[in-house]
Amino acid sequence: MPFKILFKQESICFDSDGGLLFNRKRIPLLDAKYGPESTVSSTELRSPTVVARVSTEGNFCGGSRDIVTEATGMVFRPESVEDWFHFVPTLLENDGWQIASECPAGRLLHRKSPWGGHLIRFSLRDILVHEPPADPSYLFLRPEARDWARRSYPELNEESFEVVQQLAPGDAVVKREVAWRFNRQCNLFFCSLSGKAVSTNNLLFQTTLEKPGQVRQLVRRNYPQQGDSVILVQCLSALLEAVIVGRPQGPNTFALDMVMKVPSVLPLWASMHFEKLLVSARDLTEWFVNRPGITEMRQRDQQFYVILTIQSWRRGRPLLPATAAEVAAEQDVTTIDAGKREGLTSWVRYHPAMVGSSSFVLSEYLSVFLTRIGEQASFYQSLDGQELLPYQCAIQREDWDRVKGRFHCAYALQKAAYRRSRGGATAPSVQDSLGPRFRDDRSLDALQQRLTEATEVKTVVRKTFIDVDEPTELESQTCQQRCRTLSPVSHLCGQDFVDVR
Repeated sequence: MPFKILFKQESICFDSDGGLLFNRKRIPLLDAKYGPESTVSSTELRSPTVVARVSTEGNFCGGSRDIVTEATGMVFRPESVEDWFHFVPTLLENDGWQIASECPAGRLLHRKSPWGGHLIRFSLRDILVHEPPADPSYLFLRPEARDWARRSYPELNEESFEVVQQLAPGDAVVKREVAWRFNRQCNLFFCSLSGKAVSTNNLLFQTTLEKPGQVRQLVRRNYPQQGDSVILVQCLSALLEAVIVGRPQGPNTFALDMVMKVPSVLPLWASMHFEKLLVSARDLTEWFVNRPGITEMRQRDQQFYVILTIQSWRRGRPLLPATAAEVAAEQDVTTIDAGKREGLTSWVRYHPAMVGSSSFVLSEYLSVFLTRIGEQASFYQSLDGQELLPYQCAIQREDWDRVKGRFHCAYALQKAAYRRSRGGATAPSVQDSLGPRFRDDRSLDALQQRLTEATEVKTVVRKTFIDVDEPTELESQTCQQRCRTLSPVSHLCGQDFVDVR
């Protein structure tokens, strides 16, 4: 059960011993979960696992992620590649990590996970790629490109990889039939032998006896640095997940870091086997980036989607073929004789409310347009984990090649109706020859919103009323030294989230 403390001020951090500081003074927390006069350490309350807020009444509601989950029934976890780096700013660095093993094959590091469990990191350098892509961010393939290879080249039995549901370009629910040896080794060390028996029928830790599990896989490009290629793997069971980052290192070489969230701490008693595990990780990585057919798959991947862009609609939103109900209502209907042959004589102005939205995005407009001319295709408002600007959207090239003839014929009539309705010589046009343009990154704002919503839960107040003295000058200096490393979400609702090293 979460604890609740009434404070006169709004400052919380940790001292050098890992104790909780409020207004730079160490305090005990009275709560049924911990017992009287117990002190909650930074291990229990750490960045950004501390879910705390100062409410409008001046109350501080805090607790670890596990505590909040206990009260709300919610599982809080990163939902994007960006979230991983917001939760752990030093994800690819040395700070905050402990080295469990180091050998010529690479390094094995570990640390506590901010959202429960533990993080295991395989850090490999100088991975040779025989035919690297011209754009290094295409080192890793989208799941749909791998699924295409499985269907197109049955002899590539290593690509036993099936897309179950396409969520967006580069984002899909997938399953695979074969577990690699490295995956089985990870299952052995980080699940079976750790004393944390969990259901492991998932992509990362699937054993030979289990049926294929479904996971979400997302590819992100040019993040956190230009040229980076990232895979996010999220098990639908919410027990295990991973992020894999490939970064250009030199001519034909890449650095690769694979970070996995597992249920428990690293079994250090098994450290004698970690060097072999690192060798297995390196062998799998070198095969994975150079496997048979990978060059053709990367070429296909780079051409997998078409970016559509709408232009020249300064006189108002574009039009749609009118339905019978809209024609009967006779509200702002434009009629053109040129559409008789196609059955597209009546046109109405598109409004986002038609699809339950409040603002225009091209993917929604084109979905409605295509449906009204009797065609079906999926349009997406994001590409590889990034939101496109509202006047752009993505569509699979195969789908676009199938519908574009019919679309352009109907859209020429839309232009005629638009000019008649709005006047002037210009009308909205849709182009397929421009590159993608993305919205500014708003992932941190989204994460802050989720954290805020997670803390808005009713709690039971027990004997937790505390008077705190003003800090001394020495205490103030000590706290300032301790708080030098902050998570990007540290300023959420006035609290300090400190990443304890």
